[in-house]
Amino acid sequence: MKHSVAGHNLGRDTNTKKALIRGLIAALIQRERIETTEAKGKAIKGEIDKVVTMAIKGTNASLNKLREFFGNDEIVKMLVAMKERFGKRTSGFTRMYKTNVRKGDNAQLVIIEWTDTKKSQITNPK
Repeated sequence: MKHSVAGHNLGRDTNTKKALIRGLIAALIQRERIETTEAKGKAIKGEIDKVVTMAIKGTNASLNKLREFFGNDEIVKMLVAMKERFGKRTSGFTRMYKTNVRKGDNAQLVIIEWTDTKKSQITNPK
């Protein structure tokens, strides 16, 4: 039994997992939508809420934390621009829906996108 085990390991050590999460969140901010596995999507969903909430807050301390997290001012500027997009929303910034199963390892793929965008019309070829 797995007692008192919290979070997602994703088969990586701590630093590699943090880099993966940081890269997925940066890709979502830049591209507005990403396709990844369901496990990775569930792992970053809470982190996305924290990052966007800090950007909406807009204080110097929160912006410095974002710069430290991403190490890139362009991504932080894109996040701050989302302030008008989400207004007073406190959570639920992303939507995640299942698409296909990856042929190589049978992993469930999901698409993660911002909630204020129109849901795409992707058919499931089965």
